[in-house]
Amino acid sequence: MKKALLIVLILVIALGASFMFTGCSSSPLPGTAWADYERLTYEMRENKEGGEILGYLVTEIETLPMGEHTLEGHGDRKFKIESNALRGMRYTQTVYKDEAQTIRVTRTVSIMRNFQSLASYSESYNSEGEVTSTATARLSGKNYLYKQQGGKEQSVKAGNALDNSLLYVILRVYDEIESAHTINTTLINPLNGQTASVRIASHGRTSQTFTFGEEGSAKTMRVIKATITRTSAPIGTSMEVWYSEKSFSIEGSSAENNNNSFYLPLKMIEEKVEYVLVSATTKNA
Repeated sequence: MKKALLIVLILVIALGASFMFTGCSSSPLPGTAWADYERLTYEMRENKEGGEILGYLVTEIETLPMGEHTLEGHGDRKFKIESNALRGMRYTQTVYKDEAQTIRVTRTVSIMRNFQSLASYSESYNSEGEVTSTATARLSGKNYLYKQQGGKEQSVKAGNALDNSLLYVILRVYDEIESAHTINTTLINPLNGQTASVRIASHGRTSQTFTFGEEGSAKTMRVIKATITRTSAPIGTSMEVWYSEKSFSIEGSSAENNNNSFYLPLKMIEEKVEYVLVSATTKNA
């Protein structure tokens, strides 16, 4: 079974600054908030009135069972998920230039274990769709070994790092997001070794109007506001994110009542770019 939901944000929400990083937490995360497979598509626009469409961001989550898994860019090397309780998944972020999603700009795919990246692979493309550069990273003991195309392998201490692409995903696993919840964490990008400290916080509910569904009908719904603030220099301006409430979910599997996608990131703005969710699709594993 496969279901799709179209969502277009009507209200324009002002948000804050841009930086990319990886989350780090010393305690286990409590669960998941998505189906066995989830695909979210965002329209990327300039953050101004009448802003130009810059492209489309697609995020994909695929649940991985316990066992050994391979990842492109890493040859025959195997990455092990020791238990289903460790919430193994393959997470992919792709930026497309066109709405038809035929012209890639960048693509990053990672294998996760309890939200920690075991391995990552990244590609950048030119206007003809040819790969112009690649990067890899893998967890080795307590360190990430990362390498840019044509460069030497380098090492950086990993700690309990969470992958940078999960920046908007982390709060989804906490039911406390419905009221107020804060995560203070040190962040690392395993693909280049950069680190930062941030505070991720939810701030309660507000009402916004959305248009969604095949008939494109408008609906006012409660959403949850969150901010992401860098606490180490350079601090900059906070980013802000709006999530759907848990009661607004997309069914992923009729066999399991809890196998749905919820707490969907509906809109994010990173300084000059805003991301608006335009479609969400789930299906069985």
